[in-house]
Amino acid sequence: LAEREHREVAVLLLDLDRFKEVNDTLGHHRGDQLLCVLAERLSATLRRSDTIARLGGDEFAVLLPDVNGADGALDVCRRITSALATEISIDGVPFQAEASIGVAIAPDHGSDVHELLQHADVAMYRAKRARSGHALYEPENDPHTSERLATIS
Repeated sequence: LAEREHREVAVLLLDLDRFKEVNDTLGHHRGDQLLCVLAERLSATLRRSDTIARLGGDEFAVLLPDVNGADGALDVCRRITSALATEISIDGVPFQAEASIGVAIAPDHGSDVHELLQHADVAMYRAKRARSGHALYEPENDPHTSERLATIS
């Protein structure tokens, strides 16, 4: 639809920082409670036309079906970061959630869901390493090329 109507689509891949510590300290059932609270906050941040899905563990994907380029997608990242920043109490233990968010935008960063997710994943790990909160996919910063894989092989 985006291709046919010449719209930009963004895929955000969000990974919670330090989530393992919650599971290890308070147990998986409390970690699940935290995920539910954070999922509600994420949903409240997005438009009705946007889609959020838990991919597994502490990783979420967000589809923005009509976004105003990188600026629009990065604005959503900032809103998500702000929504997660409000402290949560889990069994009386205060916790402030932080996330690393990678962004890939079609058609610039890919034309299908697999390519967009892969590129958002690369950007998310870049954001995590830089502790920047979010990062836009940049092909020149993508170490995961088929040439590299051939060299490793």
